[in-house]
Amino acid sequence: MNFVLFHIGDTILPDLLAKSIRKFSPNSLIYFVTDNATKKIDNADHFVTINGDPEKIMTFRLKAYSEIKLKEHAIYLDTDMLMLKSYNFKEFEKFDIALCSREFGNDAKINENYKNQNWSNYSGKSAGEVFPYVACFSITKDYLFWKDCYNELLKLDEKFHYWYGDQEVMRLLLETRNYHFSKIKESTMCPPLEYLKEDSIFAHFKGGRKNQMQEAAKFILSNKY
Repeated sequence: MNFVLFHIGDTILPDLLAKSIRKFSPNSLIYFVTDNATKKIDNADHFVTINGDPEKIMTFRLKAYSEIKLKEHAIYLDTDMLMLKSYNFKEFEKFDIALCSREFGNDAKINENYKNQNWSNYSGKSAGEVFPYVACFSITKDYLFWKDCYNELLKLDEKFHYWYGDQEVMRLLLETRNYHFSKIKESTMCPPLEYLKEDSIFAHFKGGRKNQMQEAAKFILSNKY
């Protein structure tokens, strides 16, 4: 399986993720996709730089995913994650796309002033209603879904270019296009750290949990794990 890691800036987290993938999926190819200023990481097989605006991170990431133009199945990951065990992803290769279905924080109401942007169009709605798919873990058969996502995002209000844009276009496209589609269980594949289960494949150190990732990696990457 191919793994695609998009990250800009300090490379500590993507390097740890790549090391964990290398441990549990040693035959996989790892693509590290970034801007022209970010350094390479040692455990990536391919280092790809893309021109884009780092401030508009949603647009940049979808542009990058589409411009590497992979024509085979790949897993696209947030870099604040660690792989915990081996897993055969072939069950998803019969689908055009497989997206991670939100299972945590579904009932949380959307913050109408998130990041000083106006989100009043989602007033009273929950995260589960508005953003049923989380963008931390996705599998696609090629780059065309990401091209669709990028083109759709360009049509939306500029605020989506900074925040929520990937989740917004995922929902919109699933509502309007006829993809051969599967859902990935967040609770099994990549739950937030405090919801880890014995059979979890990845741990997600999202938000304030990132400061625990380096210590966790020392244990996971050790010979004793």
